[in-house]
Amino acid sequence: MTRRGIREEIFKLLFEYELIDNNIEKRINDVIEEENLKKEDEIDFLRSYVTDIIANEDILIGRIKDVLEGWTYERLGTIEKVLLKISFYEITIKKIGYEIAINEVLEIAKKYSYNDTKDFLNKNALSYPPRVFALEYKQNKKLIGHIIFHEYDKDSYEIGFILSQNYWGRGIADEITKSLIDYAKTKNIHSLIIECDKRQLATQKIATNNNFKLISSEDLLVYELVLE
Repeated sequence: MTRRGIREEIFKLLFEYELIDNNIEKRINDVIEEENLKKEDEIDFLRSYVTDIIANEDILIGRIKDVLEGWTYERLGTIEKVLLKISFYEITIKKIGYEIAINEVLEIAKKYSYNDTKDFLNKNALSYPPRVFALEYKQNKKLIGHIIFHEYDKDSYEIGFILSQNYWGRGIADEITKSLIDYAKTKNIHSLIIECDKRQLATQKIATNNNFKLISSEDLLVYELVLE
């Protein structure tokens, strides 16, 4: 595969991660297998770019915000955010020439411009069954976050949630977790997984309060609830 082709796969992985904060290592391995990448330099290029961009996300976002004029980072679309992260990573961290980095990103932008995103979204962000669900607060009908519910491996599903800070401390996340557990039981799912950073104490508490057991603590904390 050409470097441009691998850059496109990097873009797709980061786009998906931006939306659902998934198990990125698993998805990288999936892409390596699906695209039949065999050469070590191709695999290293894909893996290092994706993991480095995620690891340096705060730095990259800060640099992007510094140069935006008349626009805020938060108002950018997901595609724009991901493309800017890739270009800023190449220019400021990898020290790749400005013209080369910008040209490569623009080539991806042409393919995934607004008018051409339908097929990409259907395959990734809007897959069936869906991976991400909007979360509406019943009392005021406001969109307050989203819920993650997707296949983790052949026996398990991962659950998660992003909740607006204005609605923290109301027991909503715990209610979501219990509802997803009940739903999973009706679908004969073997187990549920919650992944979180070691600093996410609230998520850890929700996991343990709902009888999830810690099964891994190497990079992320991984909790599992066996339903059968």
